[in-house]
Amino acid sequence: NANVTCIYQQSDGVLWVGTSDGLSRFDPRANAWATFNTANSGLPGNYVYALLQAADGKIWVGMGGGLVRLDPVANSWTTFHTANSSLPDNRVYALLQAADGKIWVGTMSGLARFDPGANAWTIFKTADSGLPHNLVFSLLQATDGKIWVGTWGGGLARFDPGVNGWTTFKTADSGLPSDNVFALLQAADGKIWVGTGGGLVRFDPEVNAWTTFTTGNSGLPNNWVRALIQAADGKIWVGTNGGLVRITFQKISSSSGRLILVAGGGVQQSNPLRYTTQEIARNVYRNFISRDYKHT
Repeated sequence: NANVTCIYQQSDGVLWVGTSDGLSRFDPRANAWATFNTANSGLPGNYVYALLQAADGKIWVGMGGGLVRLDPVANSWTTFHTANSSLPDNRVYALLQAADGKIWVGTMSGLARFDPGANAWTIFKTADSGLPHNLVFSLLQATDGKIWVGTWGGGLARFDPGVNGWTTFKTADSGLPSDNVFALLQAADGKIWVGTGGGLVRFDPEVNAWTTFTTGNSGLPNNWVRALIQAADGKIWVGTNGGLVRITFQKISSSSGRLILVAGGGVQQSNPLRYTTQEIARNVYRNFISRDYKHT
């Protein structure tokens, strides 16, 4: 299917591609594709929103029909949904494995934390926690262990597991230009980058300083920022509704690396040194961008 929604690259180079019509796996060593959907696998639906490989090698899939755990070695599928677990909603938009091994799940109706070892769920909703909105679109664990949560309509939240405390950031009390948060990234220098519906934000937690980049004050082609990734060379790639942007902080030697990006027309692989921002992609949706890196 040409409507690619997310991409995840394993440390061994295998690519998992989520689409609106199922899940695909590409092995570059064998140049082979395998496709999974409701007809030939344990997937409860075909629309894939989020992908994650856990430390034990299992693949977690966020879908419109629940949360799926795939064991690629045993080819076994386990589905979690509202009827057989404490998952707050079957629409799963964001996934994260924290340093303690727990799986964080962002859904339409709240945030869930799942402990695979104990098979235990902890649910966070606006009614009983500091979560500012139940619709969770993005998740990030910073190097200090805190969990950052991007929501639709509620801005940004930071959860400290050590004290079970929440801090919220909204347009009314922070430098956020929009309360719709689609993407989160912690750069190598520790700063938090936030993709919103009103532009790109860089937050320095050490000094509590916000810097906003928009079409009006930077080279950002569109203020709806859907995807963020920092490449191995330090550059930050930004996917927007108007194209793809590469942010360069200092002059470094070029490489022959390939850029894998996702757009409305499918997966495109290109040399980032050959094309302009506009030529690379015209419409990058909420998805994942990867450039020769390993997930940690």
